[in-house]
Amino acid sequence: MLTETALGGSVLGSSLTSVGTLVNLNVDDVNINGSTITSQNAQSLKLSSDTAAIEVLSSKRITGVGTPINASDVATKEYTDGSTIISLQLDVSGFTQNTVGNNYLNTREVLQSLYPVAGYGSGSAEPPLGVFVNSVIPARSDGALARVLTVDYGVGGGFTIPTIDFSGLKNFTQVDQTITVQQRTIQSVTFGAQDPNLGTTTKITTTASHFYEGAQQVVITGTTVVNGVTANIDGNYTIQAAEFPAESPNFVSFTINLDTSAAGWGGATCTVGTVERTPTVGAANKQVIEELSNASNVTGSITFAPTRKLLQFGVNGGAWTFDREITLTLTP
Repeated sequence: MLTETALGGSVLGSSLTSVGTLVNLNVDDVNINGSTITSQNAQSLKLSSDTAAIEVLSSKRITGVGTPINASDVATKEYTDGSTIISLQLDVSGFTQNTVGNNYLNTREVLQSLYPVAGYGSGSAEPPLGVFVNSVIPARSDGALARVLTVDYGVGGGFTIPTIDFSGLKNFTQVDQTITVQQRTIQSVTFGAQDPNLGTTTKITTTASHFYEGAQQVVITGTTVVNGVTANIDGNYTIQAAEFPAESPNFVSFTINLDTSAAGWGGATCTVGTVERTPTVGAANKQVIEELSNASNVTGSITFAPTRKLLQFGVNGGAWTFDREITLTLTP
């Protein structure tokens, strides 16, 4: 039964507790050779346990696992890092709209900044800084998805404020105001002056502050016009505008209701003359706003209604690409 090199085939080994070091061992369809366990005869290598778990002791890692294909396959770190669905909310107020009125372009750029498709780490051109210098952002595989809930507050932050008409809330008081002559010397006359509110008009500039007001009557005398349609511009006029912001607080110019837009005024000049107001004596000839009525009864509302969209992006060809807009239903 026993020889120098063999154990008889009919000998039972149930009482065999140890053997010497084996170089190679075949057990049914499994071969053990060195540190490698291999299935044979086109059979899968299967691990089972009497408990619900198979443990890897001493915190060891399992490496060399292939990319998962089926739903029950073990996922590798590379696969989970590159395929995990990203979810975030983004305020897109003020983002550039594309031709169909959506913020897809800028949203995609933000997504690339937060989760760069190529990833980066300590050896990248843009490594993390500070205490996380050795940290990395994993690369994203083709097919990785990101869902972005965008919130757009629109122009003005999304507020719609009702307007208030104050025209009927003004309470006026009549006052007496005596208008004196207030004579001034004319320094220059600008013919065909363009005013954005009055159109083409004539501008008078005096040598000192005039203290005139719009709608007051003035009299111009002692002028001589050279190369103009008429020999002078003496006469009675109404002031159109009496204050120009660039002259504040000493206003020296005003415009009168003299249309000098005709071609003949193009090269005209005017010698100095005088201008004075038509005097008026008191008699409640002016009114001022005394107060504004209480506007607390204004009707309307202030609304705040941002636009929300749920956008889906995916990695395609090494770049984040807009996929589609998902119908978003919000229940009040």
